[in-house]
Amino acid sequence: MKSRIATDGDFALDPSFVPQGRTITESGEALLLEAMRRLDEAL
Repeated sequence: MKSRIATDGDFALDPSFVPQGRTITESGEALLLEAMRRLDEAL
């Protein structure tokens, strides 16, 4: 599996941005474990 790295592009930060909808509150580790569990159960 190869990783892709962006070598160019634009990025802008809007300090007044307010996210719409839900926000993820789980840790990155919990999200990865859940993804692996779902992959495992799908096989």
